[in-house]
Amino acid sequence: PAQPVDAFTPGDLAEALERYRAALAEKPADAELLANVGQILVAMNRPADAAPFLEQAVEAEPFSVVARFDLAVAYGRSGLLKEAVEQYETLIQSGDADFRVHHNLGLALRQLGRSADATLAFERASAMEPGRAPSWLGLALSLEADGRGAEAAAALERYLALEPAAA
Repeated sequence: PAQPVDAFTPGDLAEALERYRAALAEKPADAELLANVGQILVAMNRPADAAPFLEQAVEAEPFSVVARFDLAVAYGRSGLLKEAVEQYETLIQSGDADFRVHHNLGLALRQLGRSADATLAFERASAMEPGRAPSWLGLALSLEADGRGAEAAAALERYLALEPAAA
C-alpha cells in the first residue's frame, strides 16, 4: 500500500514522485498510480500539474473518493473554483463527504461570492466536527458577508474559544 503523502518529507516527495512516474510509464492507465502522482503534486504545491493526473484517475475510477477529493483540492488551489465546487458536490451527492468536503466547499463558494451557499456548507462542516476551529471561522466570515452579524459574532466566539491564540 502507498504511504500517506503527509508522512513524506519534501525530499521524499520528489523521490516518491519519480518512483510513481516510473511505475506510471509502465502502467499509464493505472488509477491508483495516477491518483498517487496527483496527490504528491498537490502536496508539493503544484496543483495545476496535479489536476490532469487526478482527472484521469477519476475518469478511470469514478467512485474513488480520495482521487475526487484530491482533484477538487487541486482545482481549488489552481483557482478553478467552479470545477472544485462540482467535485465537492459530487462527493456530497454520493454520500461520501466528511467535514473536510463541506469545509472546502464552503471555502470555494465564499471565493465565488456565494456567501449564503458557503454558510450552509460551513454549518454542515461545523455540525459534523464541532471541534474544528477553521470551519467556525469560515462560518463567521460567510455569515458576516451574508449580513447576519449577530450569528457571525456567535460563530466567531466559538472559533476563538477553540483557537484562543487567534484572539
